Amino acid sequence: MDVNAYGLAKMYSDVCSNIVIDTKDKSIAKKIQNLDMKIYDTKITMKNQQAEEALASFIVKQVRV
Repeated sequence: MDVNAYGLAKMYSDVCSNIVIDTKDKSIAKKIQNLDMKIYDTKITMKNQQAEEALASFIVKQVRV
């Protein structure tokens, strides 16, 4: 198994149709899209509470909960 966003996407492709990846993983986005997954890319590293809140806000906006 690839130990990266693609490996994770491949592992969950049978139960998930969307994935959030880090912007630095954009180079493998097409490979993930070939798994019929919709990609949302943003900074996902959470070094502090502000980053945690930013990621949570991004995800909520994307899924429109």
